[in-house]
Amino acid sequence: MAVLTIRRESIRAALLKGITAEQILGYLRTNSHPQARTRAHWIPPTVADQIRLWQSERDRINPQAGVLYDSFSSLSEYEATRAYANDLDVLLYSALHNGNGMLVVSAAGHEKVVDFVKRRARSAA
Repeated sequence: MAVLTIRRESIRAALLKGITAEQILGYLRTNSHPQARTRAHWIPPTVADQIRLWQSERDRINPQAGVLYDSFSSLSEYEATRAYANDLDVLLYSALHNGNGMLVVSAAGHEKVVDFVKRRARSAA
C-alpha cells in the first residue's frame, strides 16, 4: 500500500515554480500504480478540485507596481486626475472616502499623471 500526502504548501511551492494544477494531476496520473488507473476516479474528485482551487487562489492576485495619489486639494482635482488616468488605462484603483480621494496608478503611467497634475496646477494659478 502506498499513501500520498498532498499539502497546500507543497502545491503552492510547485505553483510558484510555474507548475500548473493540471500538470500536477497529470504527473499523478502518469506515475500512479497501474491498478489504480483502472478505476474511474483514481484521484478522488475532491482532491483534484482542491489542487485546482489552490491554483486559482494563487492566480486571483496579480501584483503590479503602482504609485499612490492621496493628497488632492479638492474633489474636482481628484475626479479630473482619476478620469485622466482612466482614459490612459493606467488607473489600478480608486476610492473616495469621507470626501478624500485616493488613486493608485501603474508605475508606467506615473509620469504622465504627474505631468497632468502639474499642468492643472499651473493653469489654476
